[in-house]
Amino acid sequence: MASILTRIGRALWKASVVTGYVILNLPWIVGKLLTEGPTKAGETLRDVVEKAGEAFRRAPEVVKAVERGELPHPEEIIPMRDIVIKGRRIAAAPRMPWDLPALALEMSMFGMVLFTVFQAVILPPVMLWEALGVLSTFGAFFSLSWLRKNSPSEEHYKPYRDFMIPVFGSVLVTAAFTNFPPLVTLVIPVEATLPGFTAFGIPAIGLAVGVGIVKWKHARDWTYGYVLEGGAGTCTVMIGHDVAANTLPGEYTVEGDAGPGEFVLVQVERKPFSLTGAVPVRVIRRGWY
Repeated sequence: MASILTRIGRALWKASVVTGYVILNLPWIVGKLLTEGPTKAGETLRDVVEKAGEAFRRAPEVVKAVERGELPHPEEIIPMRDIVIKGRRIAAAPRMPWDLPALALEMSMFGMVLFTVFQAVILPPVMLWEALGVLSTFGAFFSLSWLRKNSPSEEHYKPYRDFMIPVFGSVLVTAAFTNFPPLVTLVIPVEATLPGFTAFGIPAIGLAVGVGIVKWKHARDWTYGYVLEGGAGTCTVMIGHDVAANTLPGEYTVEGDAGPGEFVLVQVERKPFSLTGAVPVRVIRRGWY
């Protein structure tokens, strides 16, 4: 039974990775479609899917490397690229080993909330939305488990876990209220307010609580880095997705003395409610532990 569930989880996780990667590369695909026609766009889409599959196949090797204290070069981990429009990066491609399961987790959670809302406000076909909601939930938990194996420490993993708990709870409450109306009258006696509040309000509260937990319990001004190039007083470090430090994947030039291949802790300049991410500024420690 466990092996069957593992296979299902891996299939869902792969589907989340492919979906997330296709969405990440959607501007390039649309650009090909508009400028070079459907044939080139189709070739680009196939290339995107193949690269996502390659990244998924390499995932077990990456986990073993992290457990040995090693970190492969980003191109060996995930063959992705940033999306840049007119010189401005609008989407960051994953860099670190934990970025890929984090992407899959976010996509699965988005699907979990979206399909729960759909099954509440769109009648036909009811069972389809419920089935997709269950699959997304399963994928989210599997991605969370995979993220834990890839994370450099509990301090990196726990914020994702604590964010997911209230979101998943709100999905359960929404599903219970919309599938068993008698329960609703015990909480919301005014029927006119039921559909909107249940379908949109409860998930919104779950998301707000999740953000609050991360912001007030786990927020920190440092993150994990991997030195790509070292210089006199400055170095280029690779940074991954870190919800607690609010960093986006990328390569950054920071202050500090560290050599290529070193693991470092990097201080970041936090900006409240910034969508562009915190900016890494200096190396504060060599080694992650």
